[in-house]
Amino acid sequence: MKIIQKAQVLAFLLISIVSVSSCDKEESVPLPVPEVIEILPTGGVAGMEVTISGSNFVADTLGNTVTFNGLVASVKEASTDELVVVVPEGGETGAIEVSTKGGTATGPDFRYYQIYILGTARSKTTKQDVITLWRNGVAEGVSDENVSCWAAAIALSGSDVYVSGITVGTGINLPTYWKNGQAFPLTGGKHGTVGGLSVYGDDVYVAGSEQIGNLQVATYWKNGVSINLVPRGTGYSYAYDVKMSDGDVYVAGTGSSQGISLGTLWKNGSKLEFEGDFDGVSLNQMEVEGSDVYLLGQRLTGSKPAISYWKNGIEHPLTDGSHQAVPRGFVVDNGSVLVAGYENNNQLNKVAKVWINDKEYVLSDGSSSFHLSDIAVINGDVITAGHIEIENNNEIAFYAINDQLFTLTDRSSSLSISGMVVF
Repeated sequence: MKIIQKAQVLAFLLISIVSVSSCDKEESVPLPVPEVIEILPTGGVAGMEVTISGSNFVADTLGNTVTFNGLVASVKEASTDELVVVVPEGGETGAIEVSTKGGTATGPDFRYYQIYILGTARSKTTKQDVITLWRNGVAEGVSDENVSCWAAAIALSGSDVYVSGITVGTGINLPTYWKNGQAFPLTGGKHGTVGGLSVYGDDVYVAGSEQIGNLQVATYWKNGVSINLVPRGTGYSYAYDVKMSDGDVYVAGTGSSQGISLGTLWKNGSKLEFEGDFDGVSLNQMEVEGSDVYLLGQRLTGSKPAISYWKNGIEHPLTDGSHQAVPRGFVVDNGSVLVAGYENNNQLNKVAKVWINDKEYVLSDGSSSFHLSDIAVINGDVITAGHIEIENNNEIAFYAINDQLFTLTDRSSSLSISGMVVF
C-alpha cells in the first residue's frame, strides 16, 4: 500500500515538473476577474460582518483585498464564491471593491449607519443618574451630572438632537426637554411625567402630564406651552406619545375611572372615538402613516398586562396575558408593523421579543433578563436596542443589527435604554 502511495506521489511530482516546464515555454494563463453579485447586509456599522457573494474569489483570506469606499477591510473567511469581511472603522458610504491577482470588481454601495441611542447611566463621580447619548457607540452626557435626570425619548431635526426626560427635584419630578444639551423645563416647577417628543420644523412637541390639584392631567407641550387634555374618566390621565400628520396633532395616552385604565387618543386636543374596546387599555406609543393611525399599548387581562396594537381601532393581540408583557418599541414601515418588547417567563426573567406583522421572534433564551427598549428599520435591516441584567444588579447596554449584537457599556449599575434614532 505504501508503495502505491509513493508511486502516486512520484507521478504527481512528475506531472508538476512537466507542467512547470511547459509553462516556461508558453504564456501563463490569466486568472479570472472576480465578480461581486451581492452583499449582505447592505448597511451597518464598523466592526460588523458583511458577506460578499460572487465568483472568482481566492479561497485564501490573503488572496483577496476588500475595500469599503477605499478603506481596507479585514477578510475573515474566503472561498471562491463567498467572502466574510469586517466593516472598517472611519468609513463613509460608498462602493465595496474586491481585488485579486485577476483584477478588481466593484460591488454595491455599503451604507454606514448613524445610530444614536438614548439612555440613563449612573455617574461614577457624582453617583447621580445622567441622561446619556451614545453616538455610534461613543457616550456623552446630555444632562448635568450633578442633578439626577431620567431619559424618556429622542428625536432629531437636522443636526439638532432633542431629548425628553425628567429632572428630579426635591420630592417632585420635573418634565424637561433638552436641545443639544440645553435644558428647557416644561411645568414651571410642577410635578409631572414625560413621554415621547416630536420635532416638526421649528416646533417641539412633548407628551406627558402635569399636576393639577390632586390629579395628574394628560398634557402636551408645544414649544414649552402646555395644552391640558380632557381625559376619558374622572381619575388620573397621562399622555405618552405625540405625533403630527398633515397639520394635525395626535396624542396617545390613557385616562382612568375607579382604577381602570381607559385608552385615549386625542386629535388637536379633542378625544377621538374609535371603534373597538379601549377599556382596561393603556396606550403608550403611536404611528401615523397616511390616513392610518396605529396605536401600541397594554391590555390588562386578568392580573397580567398583555401587548396589543391597533390599526384604525382594530386590535391585534400579540401576547395572551399568561405572562406579564411590556411593549417598548414601535415602528410602521410602509404598512409593516414592528413591535419590540419583552415578556416574563416562568422564572420571571424578561425574554426579548420582536413582532413583525403579528409574527413573534424570540431574541433571548430567558436565562437572564433582556430589556428590549426600541426598534428601527433602515435599508431593510432591523435594529434593536436595550440592556441586559447580569449578576449583582448590574446591566450592560447593547444594540443589535439583525442578528449581530454590539455592547455599548461594560457592566454598570442603574443603567437603562430609552430610545434610538437611526439614519
